[in-house]
Amino acid sequence: MDTRQFEYILAIADERYVSKAAERLCISQPTLSLFVSRLEKELGVSLFRRSRNGFAPTPEGEIIVEGARRIVRIKSEMLEKIAPFAADKKNRIIVGLTPGRSVELFSAIMPDFSREMPKIEVQIIEAPIQNVEELTRHGYIDVALISIGETDDQLASECFGSEEILFAVGEAHPLAARGRRGGEGELPVLRPADLAGETFILSKRGYRFRAVVDAYLAGFGIVPTVRMESPEIPISISMIRHGHGVGFVPAMMEGKHPDLSFFRLDPPLHWEFGAVYRKNVHPSAQSRRFMDIAKGYAQTIQDR
Repeated sequence: MDTRQFEYILAIADERYVSKAAERLCISQPTLSLFVSRLEKELGVSLFRRSRNGFAPTPEGEIIVEGARRIVRIKSEMLEKIAPFAADKKNRIIVGLTPGRSVELFSAIMPDFSREMPKIEVQIIEAPIQNVEELTRHGYIDVALISIGETDDQLASECFGSEEILFAVGEAHPLAARGRRGGEGELPVLRPADLAGETFILSKRGYRFRAVVDAYLAGFGIVPTVRMESPEIPISISMIRHGHGVGFVPAMMEGKHPDLSFFRLDPPLHWEFGAVYRKNVHPSAQSRRFMDIAKGYAQTIQDR
C-alpha cells in the first residue's frame, strides 16, 4: 500500500459513506469501492461494516485506520520539512527516476539538455515508482521518467513510445547458447509455451513491470513458478545472471548486460513509457524542453 491508499481508508472512516469519501478524494465511487474490495481480499479480513449510519470500521479495520493516521501524519511532517528545498524552482528542474531503465534514459539525454540549458540545475530523486508518483502529485518532482500505467486523477502523462520487454537467461541456462548476447545479430524468438516449467525472478507484486508480465503470462494460461520477487529490475538481472531463475528485462537495458542471453517473445511483450507531471500545472520551460529531448531520444532508440 502507498500513502494515497491510506488516505482512501481514512476518507471512508471519516466520511462514513463511500460516495462522500470518493467526492473528497476526487475519484469515482466505483474506483473506491473496488479498492476496498481488493484490499480486503488481499488482507483476508473485512475492514468496514455497513450500518444505518454508513460504514464503520471493524475491529480489524480500526487497526488499519489507526496505522493509516500515523503514516499520513508522518508523510505530512516529511513534506513540510522538504518544502523549503522546493520553494525556488526558477533555475532548477527536479527529475524523478525509477531504478534501472529511467536512469539509463536520463543518462543518455542529459548531455543534450545541459548544452541547451547550461544554467539550469538538474536534481534527481531515484525511488520506487509508487514513491516517485506520490512526490510528483505533491509537486516535489517536476517531471518523472517512468512507465505509463492507468489513468491518474492527479497526474498528466506523455507517452514516449512502447518498449519491448525481452526474456533473459543466465549463461549456464540450457537456452543460453540460442540467445543473443551483446546486442549483435537477430533476436531469436520464443513462444510463451517455451516458458512453461521455468523458475522465474520477477518484480514484486504491485509494481507496474510485474503487472504487465503477469497479464501477458496469464493470457496464455501460464502461472509462473516464482523463486524470488525483487523491488528493482537491476536486482532481478543480478539474480538471473547468477542462475537463480529466468526473467524479463526492458529492451533498453539489453546492451548493458552482455553476460545474459536474450530472446524476443512471439507475440511480443511491450509496455509504455514516458513522462508524468502534475495535472493542471503548466510545465516550466526547462521541464518542457527536458521532456521533448527525452521523447526524441526514446523514439530514436525505437527506430533502430
